[in-house]
Amino acid sequence: MTESLSAVTDQAALIRATRPVTGRPNYDDVRFSAVVPGPEHAVGHYHQDGDLITVEVAGGSVRTGRLVGLVDEAGVLTASYCFVLADGDVIAGSCLSTPSMLPDGRLLLTEQWRRIDGSSGTSYIASLVPVADPAGPPSGTTTSAEPPSAADGSSSRTPVANPPTGR
Repeated sequence: MTESLSAVTDQAALIRATRPVTGRPNYDDVRFSAVVPGPEHAVGHYHQDGDLITVEVAGGSVRTGRLVGLVDEAGVLTASYCFVLADGDVIAGSCLSTPSMLPDGRLLLTEQWRRIDGSSGTSYIASLVPVADPAGPPSGTTTSAEPPSAADGSSSRTPVANPPTGR
């Protein structure tokens, strides 16, 4: 590919280019944000202990939030969450998050969520840096330990991303 994926700002194009994850990814100490992160998005800091997943969420429109759940052998997360938003709203619900790999080595979570108010939807979040694929990289590819750089030269380690506040 001649164009750097970090220069691509089309979230839909990145999502279409994913490949399946085989095996359970290690979510411990991984930070997730919007697929194309920015200061308006919250960041979720994931922790894993066996099949137990806990997440602290903050930034953007989220003052604070927590997610707790379980991960199965395929890496699919089943969890519940509660967020306090900057406008004072409190939202809570559950989600089913399915992992896949973006072409740049970041882990993508496709999240099917349902709030306790009955609203529901799909959100996409990605790890801020590449992570190891349990099956290894596809034949003939290499992965970098460095996060992709944004098109404007800033780091993609932007400290906030929207954990699907559509939850």
